[in-house]
Amino acid sequence: CALASCAQAERNLAAADLKRYRELRERSFISQAELDRRDSALATAQARLEAVQAQRRQTANQAAYAVLAADTAGVIVAIEAEAGQVIAAGQTVARLARPGEKEIAFAVPESQRDFFEHASALRVTLNALPGRSWRARLRELAPVADPVTRTYAARASILEAGENVELGMSARLTASANGGSRIEVPIAALYSRDDQPQVLLVAPDGIVRPQPVKTAGIANERVVIESGLKAGDVVVAAGAQLLRPGQRVRVLEGP
Repeated sequence: CALASCAQAERNLAAADLKRYRELRERSFISQAELDRRDSALATAQARLEAVQAQRRQTANQAAYAVLAADTAGVIVAIEAEAGQVIAAGQTVARLARPGEKEIAFAVPESQRDFFEHASALRVTLNALPGRSWRARLRELAPVADPVTRTYAARASILEAGENVELGMSARLTASANGGSRIEVPIAALYSRDDQPQVLLVAPDGIVRPQPVKTAGIANERVVIESGLKAGDVVVAAGAQLLRPGQRVRVLEGP
């Protein structure tokens, strides 16, 4: 760097001058004030040299950012910049998927968060690979719900996923809890009131009343009921939000 070389030369010259002037001062050929000026000139030259060297290091550090290197091997899944584009500091250029465990991203409804957090088993099926399923493990569950969708972002690791499980595939996740026989109702039968999941229970005389329930996940597009219902209970399967407690309904018998 030309600036660094010039600054180094000026510093060396100032140091040599100071050495000669000290010898002259010892012989009383010059005044102390003149020696002090030479000493100050050396300090100024030294400071200028250090500033130029610091600027050179900063420039070299910035130039190193022109080459992007990942800290691990992986697969580029998205490129968010174009050739010739001016990139600002901190701007994302590419997204890298790390090797190792593959995972799926999904959203958990508010009413299902506790169940997914304590689910005993998770299984994943892929639309591209019908007839097969894999065990999964919940890796991440957001502590705060999305303000728009009111769902919790979650990620689950697919255990023992082979090479045929590729990035970008669509997946379906099934969660289950410990226990024997279970009660399931259609998703449309469930509604929420005051953050409490409920169904409309139909009494033998046809009168409907709200029944709080505790859910235990979703399986095959049906909600698993952990408590609040017993075998043989009749619930409104759809349109529960259109009915009022105390209304009378007529149960349609199947063919």
